[in-house]
Amino acid sequence: MKTLVIVRHAKAEMIKKGQNDGERKLTKKGKEDAEKTAKILKENGVFPDLFISSHAKRAFRTARIFAERFKVLKKEIIKSEFLYTDFSLEELKEFLDANANDKSIVAVFGHNPTLQHLISQIIPEFNEEFSTSATVVVEFEVESWTEIQEKSGKLSLFLHKK
Repeated sequence: MKTLVIVRHAKAEMIKKGQNDGERKLTKKGKEDAEKTAKILKENGVFPDLFISSHAKRAFRTARIFAERFKVLKKEIIKSEFLYTDFSLEELKEFLDANANDKSIVAVFGHNPTLQHLISQIIPEFNEEFSTSATVVVEFEVESWTEIQEKSGKLSLFLHKK
C-alpha cells in the first residue's frame, strides 16, 4: 500500500510590489496553523517516510515545520520546482517513482489550484475547499506509485481550518 499526504502551504504574507511570488514567507498565523496540523497528523499515526516540497519559501517552510514535528532534518526534504507549477497526476507518479518508490508514506507540500485539482482526480467525490494548511491523507491499494489510477484513492484523513 502507498499513502500520499498532500499539504497545501500555510498562510503566507501578501505579495509585495516587486516581490517574486516564490519569496513570500509564512505569516505568524500560518506557522501556528502548520504546527497544529502537523501535530494532529502525528497524533493520528501518520508518519511520512519522505517529505517533498515546492521550492517556494512558503511551501518549504511549511514542510520544515512538519519535518521538525516528525524529527526529520531540513536537508532530508526534497525541494522540487515541479511542485510549484501545474503538474499532472502522470507527472507526479513519475516523480514519485523516481524519487520515492521505496517509500510507503510520502508527504507533498505545494500550492492551489494544482493540489485541489490533483485531489479531485484521485479521490472520488472530493469537493471540499482546500484552504491553506489543509492536509489530506490518501491511501492507495498499490505496490508502486506508477500504479495509481484516477479516482483510486481512499480518503483516510482530511485536516482543515474550521
